[in-house]
Amino acid sequence: MNISLPSNRLNDPSILCLEAEVRRRSVEATLQDLLLTAAIHGCCAELALGLVDAVLAKSFRREASISSTVAYEFFIGNVVIKVVMDPLNHRHYEELKQRVTSSKREVWLLTRSDRTIGWRDAVRGTVKIPRGRVVVRSVESFVGQNITELAGFSAAGKVSQLKELFELYNTRWIAKVGTPGIRIIMK
Repeated sequence: MNISLPSNRLNDPSILCLEAEVRRRSVEATLQDLLLTAAIHGCCAELALGLVDAVLAKSFRREASISSTVAYEFFIGNVVIKVVMDPLNHRHYEELKQRVTSSKREVWLLTRSDRTIGWRDAVRGTVKIPRGRVVVRSVESFVGQNITELAGFSAAGKVSQLKELFELYNTRWIAKVGTPGIRIIMK
């Protein structure tokens, strides 16, 4: 994973470009590298949200509505997709509990792959969140599975689907949230 930044603008987050190596690698490995690099620069949540937004648009060919009341949530069908990139903490746990108890929707909590076990244990170990209402997955596996399926499980298809995903992310999400510098470039 490389970051391309002109030497005179190293601290300017408005031009951060993440390079994604995609050949001979799984989609999940590519996304994991992107998210880890973005975390170093403090923009992991924004990148994860943009990737989830783009893959939902590709997979369902329509807008997933973004919650107006709780940050980092998408509504699609009867599901709430909640993106939480921070480690398990009380505030996010209470938001999750509130979301589950305030609606009949199923909640998919997406986090970084290295944080899924903590979230799964927290959700399973409580009576405050009804069993079976929350699915905990990594952003990498959620986006990766959708891209792999759209690619027809072929290597060439995977590369073209990732290219389309990154192009969609670069145009759609960046325009939506106003942070033009978290750009993904394939190498």
